[in-house]
Amino acid sequence: KQRDKAQMSTFECQGWLTIWASPDDDSEYFIRIRHQECHQKYVCIDIPDDVKQIIRIIPSCVHIRYELSLWKEILKSYPEPAFSQKAVYNLWAKQNQSEWRRTENELESAKILLAEFTKDSRYQLDTIPLAD
Repeated sequence: KQRDKAQMSTFECQGWLTIWASPDDDSEYFIRIRHQECHQKYVCIDIPDDVKQIIRIIPSCVHIRYELSLWKEILKSYPEPAFSQKAVYNLWAKQNQSEWRRTENELESAKILLAEFTKDSRYQLDTIPLAD
């Protein structure tokens, strides 16, 4: 599964990971990690709660381009955010997919949505047969 979180940078730290089992108890294991040089500290790249709240209040019908102005608004409070614009957009999109996703199967979702729209007499659906 794709994650928005970056990995910690790696380098030759002269580290060792040792795992051994207890000679007396089969359910007891020991782990030792040793580093000669320290790694860089992790930076939290989670989206802060106040930004999540802003994303929650955005109506789902807003055009995708609004996400760019949303990002500009976020940058006013977080000029150098540890989280990415892509992470903000993904959260916004995930929040709003209930508006259009009817099933896990995208084709079936599209068919269901089209059927829902044609229940309104203002819309008409013309089916175009496709060759196999």
